[in-house]
Amino acid sequence: MRLIEQSLKGLYLVEANAHTDERGIFYRSFCKSEFEKSGVEIEVCQTNVSVNPTCHTLRGFHYQRSPSCEKKVISVVSGEVFHAVVDLRSDSETFLQHATFELSADDECGVLVPEGLASAFLTMASETIVIYHMGDFYDPGRYTGIRYNDPIANIEWPAEPLLISQRDLDFPDLDPAKL
Repeated sequence: MRLIEQSLKGLYLVEANAHTDERGIFYRSFCKSEFEKSGVEIEVCQTNVSVNPTCHTLRGFHYQRSPSCEKKVISVVSGEVFHAVVDLRSDSETFLQHATFELSADDECGVLVPEGLASAFLTMASETIVIYHMGDFYDPGRYTGIRYNDPIANIEWPAEPLLISQRDLDFPDLDPAKL
């Protein structure tokens, strides 16, 4: 397993070291000791699974406000996603900048998203399954988000979403002064 730091501080591409034989493929999507070797500390509190039958399903942008900030490792178990993150840390050098990734079950990679970044994905295949190892518990009182098409986030999605929750559509415009 190898962590490759990205343009946003604390954001990593997680490359697995897959082992292939006649049975198929085996790899770790999370290993606490490997993360610690790269200087990343994360205590997994819960694991979430997102099953998405329809291509072009959009989930996000989601995040939790302090003190229940979410650090998470996101991996694709089946299918593929276009994954985007936006830096909402007002004290960050990359405040309001974003990064995007194309992740699939075939590439055996994941993304480590640090606290303070909002995360979203658009499925690019039917029957896409995404797993999240969460560094904090879900706190509905601190859970919020920004709209996927927010003009400040300015993400160039590869396709228009066909399915998106009303809650995700109703998120307000991003207001940097309120972060």
